[in-house]
Amino acid sequence: MKKPDSSIDKLREKKKKFLARGAAIRDSAISLLKNTDMDSVTVSLIARHAGIGKGTIYKHFLSKAEILISIVYDYERNICENIRLYISEGKGDKEPISVIHKYFSLRLSDPSLDLLVRNLVLTLEGDQKLSKAINEIRSLKEGLDASIISSIQSLIKKGILQDYPPAYYHFAYISFIDGVVDKCADSKYKLDTHTQAELLNLISSIGSSMGRCLKG
Repeated sequence: MKKPDSSIDKLREKKKKFLARGAAIRDSAISLLKNTDMDSVTVSLIARHAGIGKGTIYKHFLSKAEILISIVYDYERNICENIRLYISEGKGDKEPISVIHKYFSLRLSDPSLDLLVRNLVLTLEGDQKLSKAINEIRSLKEGLDASIISSIQSLIKKGILQDYPPAYYHFAYISFIDGVVDKCADSKYKLDTHTQAELLNLISSIGSSMGRCLKG
């Protein structure tokens, strides 16, 4: 005799496999895009890399552009959710500047992916077919920016950061991170995994403390 919920379990398992396959498609696309120019990465190439049929790709994404925009959305959502959870759990209460440090650490955890996402945004933002997804990503980033600026305002009020407009700090942080990511992607600065991890941790500490008030 079948269990009453057996059909529900099957649907859940089917959905789980579907989502896992979608993630595998994105991962394959990311791996290829990190090492190959964007025009050369085709749906067929992604399918071969993922070990699935080309037709299976279209069960998840209508086009290559949809795969690319999903990479951007997934990346930005992950950063936003991590920052939101970090703040909600009060992990920055003992060391307020740690919220900024957390943001730096997330952005620098995979510099090549961060750079890829920035390039994808520049390539895709003019595609009218992707306007809905682009707007959702903008909304995510605006929410994240608001959280970061709110943290900056709090740090200024507490006398931890010098009294400058929060937008100045936000601009400085973004510019600093983008510059570091660009350098990490430069072949002249290729480092082994351990050295890069140490360097990025140091850079995160330096960057997140920009403008901090010196205590006498």
